Amino acid sequence: MATKKEEKEFEKERKAAIKARYKKMKEEGLEKYLTPEQISYNRRRRAIGMVWPFFRFLILFGLCFVILYPLIFMLSTAFRPNEQMNDPSVVWIPKSFTLDNIKDVWGVMKFEDTVVNTVILNLVASVLQVITCSITGYGFARFKFKGKGILFGIVVLMIIVPPQITTIPLYLQYAYFKPAWLAKVFTLGKSTSLINSGWTMYLPALFANGLRAGLFIFIFRQFFRGLPKELEDVHTSTAAAH
Repeated sequence: MATKKEEKEFEKERKAAIKARYKKMKEEGLEKYLTPEQISYNRRRRAIGMVWPFFRFLILFGLCFVILYPLIFMLSTAFRPNEQMNDPSVVWIPKSFTLDNIKDVWGVMKFEDTVVNTVILNLVASVLQVITCSITGYGFARFKFKGKGILFGIVVLMIIVPPQITTIPLYLQYAYFKPAWLAKVFTLGKSTSLINSGWTMYLPALFANGLRAGLFIFIFRQFFRGLPKELEDVHTSTAAAH
């Protein structure tokens, strides 16, 4: 068997030979060594390689503008005085800047309380939804039971149906929540309605039925289906051994 030193020398000589052969082919002309189809293919590839970066830039630039347009518009109007809001001569950059809009919004929205409530609602709902959707996705990926196809079809429908369609039924459901005593328990005796409480977000997330829950269940299902079952068997046997 060759030693590592001999293998390195052989690899070095091989690369040098390939480089010298390619240089010779380039000097004599590649047409001598390639068929017309190969030459045509290389020319097309070279042309596409020159044109594609330009089109890719235009596509990405257009997508970025579409996505960032609302944010740019909000930034432009946030620092624009009221008298310039309907001024046709002002498009993106205001003639003068002001912070009065931000001050007014901060006071009207009670921004400190709004930020705290938003963080609490989103954090709790996100944690609950990740737990419930992962368990549901694991069940669809690993277990076989009657009605599995129908239930998974309902999950797919959750992805297709826009949430705006279910807004009014959900509002009525939480506004006239039954049983009323359970609503009092949830709201600590304050009301028989769950409106204006965090439970309107917690309950759907707790039952894997929150916003985009169908998509999350589908993603978790595909993830668990891609994992080999041997990993679970090894983990189970290790836990049993301990």
